[in-house]
Amino acid sequence: MNGIVIFSLNHVVFAFEPGEEFTTIIGIDLKENFSIQNVQSKFGPAPIKRSGDAATSEEKVCYLTSDHLGVIEFGRGEVDNFFVMPKAVKQDASDCGVMSRPRVTANDLDVNGIKLGIDRDKYKRLVGKKPTDGTSTEIHHEFENNIVLTDAELRAALKKVFGKDDNWQELGKQQHGWRYPVENIHLNAKFDKDSRLQSLAVDWTEQW
Repeated sequence: MNGIVIFSLNHVVFAFEPGEEFTTIIGIDLKENFSIQNVQSKFGPAPIKRSGDAATSEEKVCYLTSDHLGVIEFGRGEVDNFFVMPKAVKQDASDCGVMSRPRVTANDLDVNGIKLGIDRDKYKRLVGKKPTDGTSTEIHHEFENNIVLTDAELRAALKKVFGKDDNWQELGKQQHGWRYPVENIHLNAKFDKDSRLQSLAVDWTEQW
């Protein structure tokens, strides 16, 4: 990693940075207090699927919407938080929870105006940025933001890593770069042969 240390530390956001408007779906924000446990607290029980180890560890949960017409998967890796909104609805819900509280329908799966089934041109207009790369069936967008943490955010970040904040100002001077993390947001959209959106994956990471 060329000396770059990466952490998935959630920061408090007072104004949207470019791309952050796409990190929220049905009340779950990838960049603020995200955890699989918080997702389960909001939508009810669902089996946690774990894979990998150390730097490749990952845990995921999936849910069918209350009307069984949509599905959403939330995940957390070692350095990132993500959700995936696929078109295909799993007929067998044995490995997914069902959103019963609060009631969420497939129509509620909305990412800042982006819904499954919209056409490719509308999707590109809603994202509002030239794709990083793409093919006839897939488009990838990447947003990179240089963040400046407030004193409160820096203190919380240092406490999360070092377990204390009693000497946070001195520690902050020693770890000067921690006040200036880089936020990366990736959107990966897949389209069918009719150029209709079939799935959307959003991934969020902060790195120091």
